[in-house]
Amino acid sequence: MFRGADLLFHECFTVEADPSQIFHASFAMLADTPERLGIGALRLYHVRRDRRAVLAACAGNGRIALAVPGERIAV
Repeated sequence: MFRGADLLFHECFTVEADPSQIFHASFAMLADTPERLGIGALRLYHVRRDRRAVLAACAGNGRIALAVPGERIAV
């Protein structure tokens, strides 16, 4: 459905998958999404636990970042 999208917003609750949170995505689940699906940029939201860890996991990845309220994203 979103293969080849310029920009995708996706929730990302934790860094590693948590079996007690089966309805939430983790950074580990999403890390290869831009390359695998040809997505230009991935912005993560609904980060509840491990916010700093998710931010650290995004560091150095030019295509994945936390969504920032009011951010303007050129596509």
